[in-house]
Amino acid sequence: MKVEHCFCLKANEQEAVSDFWEGFSEKEKAFLLSEVSSGSKHYSSGCFIDEEETEEHMIYLQKGRVTAFISLENGKNIPLRFIRGGEMFGLSYPSLITGTITFQVLEEAEVYFVRKVLLLEKLSAYPKLLANYLAFVSQRTAFLLNKTILFSIQSNRQRIACFFLNEISHQNTCRLQIHLSKSCMLDCLGMSRSSFYREFNALQQTKAIVLIDKNQYQCCPDKLEAIMLEEAP
Repeated sequence: MKVEHCFCLKANEQEAVSDFWEGFSEKEKAFLLSEVSSGSKHYSSGCFIDEEETEEHMIYLQKGRVTAFISLENGKNIPLRFIRGGEMFGLSYPSLITGTITFQVLEEAEVYFVRKVLLLEKLSAYPKLLANYLAFVSQRTAFLLNKTILFSIQSNRQRIACFFLNEISHQNTCRLQIHLSKSCMLDCLGMSRSSFYREFNALQQTKAIVLIDKNQYQCCPDKLEAIMLEEAP
């Protein structure tokens, strides 16, 4: 069994993303946004996007960076994913999920609140938009499925192995650059600092993962895949 793409909060925040309006000229994009939204709104770094707006709309991030958090009842905020300029979001965060989804601006942002019903009306008239929308839905579905896969893994060592296997696939190299803070990584993996370092040290001893520098790791995919096939204790 080969395990891939089991962790969706990508560790490389600098990666370029595809724009939801890819294939449209700036003039066409501006026209369509004017048709399906009420205009743009600016948010300063550190602000939270209006909760009432996220319930009724999809959100197009024209520029800036945003982090989606799951806010739990105990007050803990767990980062779900990073969102960058060009991305649409909102559809993949159902109200049935435990906790509240909030969106915090990391870098000054310009957003459009897109009315879902108006966007759907445009799909039949613009085949390129329909193709982009279907790709968007497919990616968000895969995101939720992969997140479920990650949290179904009971072994902390296998969760770490899963994370690094995903990064090997995503970065297309065994020498990885990980740009997440340790606290962010721990929140996403759902484990304590002591548990993480105990298992990470064990992985280093077997040379499955070797820490080269602060944010650089050399990984052995075969050893990580073997860990994923082990029976949970």
